[in-house]
Amino acid sequence: MIQRVQSLYLLLAAAALGLLVLAPVPGQLLALAGPGWLVLLVRALGAVLALGTVGLIFLYRQLSRQRKLVVLAQLGVLLLSALYLGGLYVGGALGVRTTEGILWERLFWLALPLIAYLFLRLARRGIEHDLALLQSMHRLR
Repeated sequence: MIQRVQSLYLLLAAAALGLLVLAPVPGQLLALAGPGWLVLLVRALGAVLALGTVGLIFLYRQLSRQRKLVVLAQLGVLLLSALYLGGLYVGGALGVRTTEGILWERLFWLALPLIAYLFLRLARRGIEHDLALLQSMHRLR
């Protein structure tokens, strides 16, 4: 299961999503920017996606199902990004530039959904490569 590179990508995506959910900084940013229900919604959706991504690692024997669920996780990360960044934008806390310079810590927290999406995309590419390899092996029989 860990012999496949996409398992590592799925684990890294789950780590990025888990960091977004468990770290206090994103919650504080959202609490300053928007209503309280938005913080709960982003954390709940992030937790579901993080746990689901960890669960996808164990579907290594069902590649077509794993690919479909990775696509669903990618859509979920896009929804999470829209809620997170949209809430920050509406609340006016999306800015990362001040007169002192760039707020690198805030930029890191804003980039976490993008990093998770990138790792999910890399995992999907690896799964599709494995599916193509299996189909070519079936052709040789």
